[in-house]
Amino acid sequence: MTKSYEEQFEEALACETKEQADKWLEKEIYDYGQKYSIYPQEARKIILVNLGYMAGYYDKPASQKIYALFGAKHPIFGKPDYWDRVTPEEAFEMGQTLAREVTLGQGSGLSLKSIIKTFTDKLTELQEIQNLPKIRSIIKLSREDKDNEL
Repeated sequence: MTKSYEEQFEEALACETKEQADKWLEKEIYDYGQKYSIYPQEARKIILVNLGYMAGYYDKPASQKIYALFGAKHPIFGKPDYWDRVTPEEAFEMGQTLAREVTLGQGSGLSLKSIIKTFTDKLTELQEIQNLPKIRSIIKLSREDKDNEL
């Protein structure tokens, strides 16, 4: 039976020590490898991205715990200090901007590999953002693009 992301996250969140977290992650990596026929390094990467992403749907203490136990960062916002750096409105706008840019590649004749690379590059760019003025400029550009579409 396949676990949902929420079930996987709840299991990870139930770990209380680094040793428990390491043991849980090791088993999860093995299970992914068996189920999806992927190498352990790739399984680890996927699991940690999933944990970091799911942490964004929980509260700050949950995000901090997942980062402390697993080193899992949110794929867009990075370490859990994003709770202090990014407002919910800015997070929503950044998500919309990223989704719009990825969606623009669909139906354009670009290969899925190319679309995924664009998505990954954009995530990397967003992760490197260190201050709100740059975030705000991205949001402003996004809004201008939206206004131009109308």
